[in-house]
Amino acid sequence: MVRYKVKVPGYAEAAGSKMVFAPNYFEHKSAALFSAERASSRSFSIMPGPEHDDIEYQLPEGFVIEAPSSPPASADPAGVMGVRYQLAYKPKKGLLNYHRD
Repeated sequence: MVRYKVKVPGYAEAAGSKMVFAPNYFEHKSAALFSAERASSRSFSIMPGPEHDDIEYQLPEGFVIEAPSSPPASADPAGVMGVRYQLAYKPKKGLLNYHRD
């Protein structure tokens, strides 16, 4: 487990009077890992094990989240690989917890 604090100026984007941000810190604005242009054949990778991300966001003073939502879970038909997301919002403390398995 690794714990650290980070400030990222400009992480959220203005949308009128609101701010919008995607809580997946590690994948923010990253390009697709496999694109159709680069694909030449089917590939299969064996991952070393499950990955877990737990990220806690401290919202700036005076900011609130209107409708926190996470992407739907997804899995392959055999149920071997997949991803699951969870969000927990604590408005009184100004905290948003993001969890990904």
